[in-house]
Amino acid sequence: MHAGHLRVWVDDDHPPNLNIRLAGEIDLGTAPQLKQAVDGHARTGQTLTIDLREVTFIDSMGLAALVRAQHRAIARGGRLHLVAPDERVLAVFRLTRLDRIFLWVKPAEGEAGGAAATTEEPAAG
Repeated sequence: MHAGHLRVWVDDDHPPNLNIRLAGEIDLGTAPQLKQAVDGHARTGQTLTIDLREVTFIDSMGLAALVRAQHRAIARGGRLHLVAPDERVLAVFRLTRLDRIFLWVKPAEGEAGGAAATTEEPAAG
């Protein structure tokens, strides 16, 4: 069985926004890292932005972790935004039709891996 690797960066220096940037694979073995980042840093009323641009693979457990993050954000009176991954990973969202349940945002101007802009849009395609 293949064990994926996931790197997680958390920027919680800009309340009411929490930005999490992910790089690598979100799968059965790494989804708990995403859950820990969300649970450990998310606060009531925050906008949580998860940047998926450097994610190279996602499976059903990764998708479930993102759905869970969205439910937790809403339950806390906040919102979840996703910065779209590359086309191969985005195809998994489209195949499962989960691309329709998330709010997608563009990365902020000049940000290689930082905060996201607040412009909401459906996933391209």
